[in-house]
Parts: sequence; structure tokens; C-alpha cells
Amino acid sequence: MATDPIRLSGLNSGFDTESIIEAMMSTYQTKIDNQNKKLTKLQWQQEAYQSITKKMTDFKNKYFDVLNRDTYLMSPNTFNKFSSTITSPTDKTSGLDVTTTYASLEGSYKVKTTQLATAASLKGASIKPESFKLDLGKAAQNSAYTEETFDDGVTRRNYSFALDIQVGSVTKTVSFDVSTDLTAEGELDMDAFRQSTVDSLNTALQDAFGHTGKNGAGAKGVVDANGDEWFLQSELNANGELEFKAGGNAAVSVTEKQGVFGLAKSAAKQNIEMGSVVTGTNTVSVTVGGVTKNISFEGVSSTYYDSV
Repeated sequence: MATDPIRLSGLNSGFDTESIIEAMMSTYQTKIDNQNKKLTKLQWQQEAYQSITKKMTDFKNKYFDVLNRDTYLMSPNTFNKFSSTITSPTDKTSGLDVTTTYASLEGSYKVKTTQLATAASLKGASIKPESFKLDLGKAAQNSAYTEETFDDGVTRRNYSFALDIQVGSVTKTVSFDVSTDLTAEGELDMDAFRQSTVDSLNTALQDAFGHTGKNGAGAKGVVDANGDEWFLQSELNANGELEFKAGGNAAVSVTEKQGVFGLAKSAAKQNIEMGSVVTGTNTVSVTVGGVTKNISFEGVSSTYYDSV
């Protein structure tokens, strides 16, 4: 019987068949090992890219997300880590405010008061901004406020103001609150602040002094949607400045009480609206340099001849 010299079956051949097979397959195994190495390298690269992408995303979300106001790099307050405190031997620190910036120098500073400021006031039936105004920009910047942040990331700034207002012989302290949301950059929206101030102040003025009793064509002051005239209201003019309008014939005096409005000094000349003149004796109070004088004159109201 013929015997194949290459194919020897059985355990009695004496050949290490496993080694022979591995030697025959070594070339193919090397290719497989090289591909596995490339696959492992590719997996490592993917893991590295994913790690870098995650870190960059975390960095962006932390430092460039406008909703994270504490870490937002574009916020003007990010690099301002200084704070200030005000002390006084007499504990009289109202009206004094100190703000810091990133360029502030650490230390203690003394402020010497050479003259105490007094709130300005003006009387007249129509108080216009060229002679007397509430500086809303100064009020927003220098008045005390609190802030609250909601779950959606919106921060709201709250102010509490008060004015001593006299209409005719009636004097009242008119208190009103103003709340305005900050912009995405953490700044106060001044247009929204001005409008909120006027709306809140007018509501407080209506509650304090009420209607004049005039309606329609007989109303000379500020009227509502129903045509009813109020004794005193405020409004914004075309320049965004706040002015007061008084209804009826009552003189008006406004004095700052709470909040830093920086009331302007009275102009050299003041106008008296003819609609506020009554038939008989009219008296105007004028204060200059702390001295108040009453000036009286005889007049005839604009509606006198209509009633004759």
C-alpha cells in the first residue's frame, strides 16, 4: 500500500502538527495582528477626541454661557474680585457709595465731608426737565438695590424709591418700587427701567392724590384712558426725561427722600402755566439758597369769562 509522505495521520507520526500549522499561518496572523493594532490605535484616538471635545464643551458652557453669570468671561464683573465697605465714627453713611473695578487698589481711603447736600425742590403747576428733573440714569446707578436670580437664569434688579410731594396744601410721602430684568450681558436695560419707573410712580401718585374731578375738555393735566384728570402724574418726554404735570390749580413741590436722583437745581427762570391761575389772589412760593419767599399777584382764571 502506497504511503503519502506529507500526510501522516495519527498520534504515532512523531510530528508537532500544531507548530507546523502555526508556522504555515504566521504570515496571515501577522497581518491580523497589524490590523488589530490599527484598530486599537483608532479606538484610542476616538477616546482622546471625545475627551477633548467634552472638555471644550464644558469650558464653553462654564465660561461663555450668558446664563452662568458668575463665571461668564464676557461679563464686566468677572475680573472684579474687589469689594468695599463703608464705615463712619458717627454711623452716618447714607448717600455715600463706593464701587470697585478690576483696577482697584487695595487699601483704606478716607473721605472728608466739606458740605452736606440737601435735596432740591421746585414748585409750579408744570415741572419740566429743563428746570427740574429726576435723573433716572443716576438713580439706576447710585441708588441701593437688591437682585434675585430665577431658575431660568434671568436676574432682576429691584429698587425702592420715595419722594416727599406736596400738592396744594397736602403733603405725602410717595413710595414706589421699580423692578427691571438685566440684559444677557448683565447690564440694566435703561429703557425698561425708565418706563417701569414712570408706571410705578404714576400708580403711587394716583393712590396718594387721586382725581381732580375734571374730565374731557376741562382737564388740563394728565388724563387716563377714560379722560379723567389726576392731580399729579409723571411722563417721559421725547428725550427719555421724566417730567411732572399737575392737574387743577394746585402748586406742586417735589423733594427727594429715598433714592439718589440727583435733583437738578432750579433754572434762573420758571414758567407758570396760565391754566393754573385762579381768579383772585395767586401765591407762588420760591426758594433760593434755603430762603423761601411767597410772591402774590391778582389774576383772572382762563375759565372766568366762560362762567359769566
